[in-house]
Amino acid sequence: MPPGTRHTAPVGDVRVPDLIGIGAINLDYTWTQAPEVAKTEGSLPPDPSKPDQGDEDFYLTYEGARAEIKRRKLTDPTVGGSALLALRAASVVDTDLILGFVGVCGEVPGQDEIVSLNGSLRSHLDFIKSQPWLLAPDSENEGERSPGLAIVRLNEGQRGHIEIAPCANDEFQPLAQKKDPTGDQLARYLSSACWIHMSSLASGDQFSFAAAAVRRARAINPHLTVSFDPGEQYVVAETKTDKQLTDAEREFRRAYRNGIAVADFVFLSQKEAEHLNGDGAQSLPEVQQTFAAHVWDHAANRPLVIMVKHKGHNELWAKDGNTPKRRQFPHKRLKDSKIWNDTGAGDVFAGAFIAGMLSPKLRAHQPLPVGLGARAAAARLASMEKDPFPEIGAATTSFLNDLEHKEKRNLTERIRLIITEQRKSVLVGSVAGVATGIIAGLIVWAIQLALAHP
Repeated sequence: MPPGTRHTAPVGDVRVPDLIGIGAINLDYTWTQAPEVAKTEGSLPPDPSKPDQGDEDFYLTYEGARAEIKRRKLTDPTVGGSALLALRAASVVDTDLILGFVGVCGEVPGQDEIVSLNGSLRSHLDFIKSQPWLLAPDSENEGERSPGLAIVRLNEGQRGHIEIAPCANDEFQPLAQKKDPTGDQLARYLSSACWIHMSSLASGDQFSFAAAAVRRARAINPHLTVSFDPGEQYVVAETKTDKQLTDAEREFRRAYRNGIAVADFVFLSQKEAEHLNGDGAQSLPEVQQTFAAHVWDHAANRPLVIMVKHKGHNELWAKDGNTPKRRQFPHKRLKDSKIWNDTGAGDVFAGAFIAGMLSPKLRAHQPLPVGLGARAAAARLASMEKDPFPEIGAATTSFLNDLEHKEKRNLTERIRLIITEQRKSVLVGSVAGVATGIIAGLIVWAIQLALAHP
């Protein structure tokens, strides 16, 4: 069956979702670093006791995040989290999709001068129509009740670094087990979807717990499609030897492999792909070999597809038998001067791509979901707005409208060719010829009218 085929298992009174996201829910605080100090000043001093995880840092504490928010005088956060942003993008690409989410919805203090939000956190999640697994924290500890706090540093429109205090997101496993000790309800809910999209969590063990639930869901619904966006920390851990790994990185590597083992699609940024393949330029056979070692060997013999997001094109890697094959999809590259904020652009691409794959009309032609994702990501990159999703929705609607108009033009041309052949087969001046001409004119007139008034 094609990706996204729905399983019709009953789930009581819960609205059956088309797409379920699994991941963190954060408050994102963004600040822009001046170019002249970007190379010399970090957001927080590096901690030599913690491993280098590239441009992501999951080791920020709740207290440390609050101190940094106060020091930077950061206000007016947006609601983020990789899987959540992907769902939000899917929701504006196809407003008919029923979305669900599995994760912890923290609480924002009502009268807090540092951590605040306009309205309750749940009010910002109203695009998620199926919410039985939005878990509420029950701890008395303020840090364990708070949503994750993410501090994003931008350098000339591009994300330079992100530091995250996981907070309530780290309580996912105990809260899920308290709600559903056997795990049957969660697996059943997940199995009801057409597609599940997973993103990494700050705790590798928490993510591995989620991946185990997805594995059970796949056993219930063999037609379920699963995608996985591992993020840089998990990818970096996968590339290290056993001797190089810290205990936390060992969790990340295990989580990465558990995610790969249940996934049909894996989304990688260009930088993450370079981590897997080595920083130097490599030949196509070498790239194939490293993808095999770090991705396909963990895929439980399933035909997993790797999507690598580049600035000027996207690559789709898949196996044809035992032979890895690459297909490239070029798209218009934005000039650096046109990029205002690239935070979450990869998540937006994933959400729009998934929405395209859930469309029976688009998924039959690989370039269309990929092109839809690229158009959505470009809109996010170019948006100057705090909330870029209206612009993302407009851009993807334009993409789909252009596609519809192109199909109508192609249909008109095909009918013209058919009519021309019909005319050739009829004797000039015959009654049949006159009738064919009249019918041809009426058909072309009707199509032109449809094109003028779509």
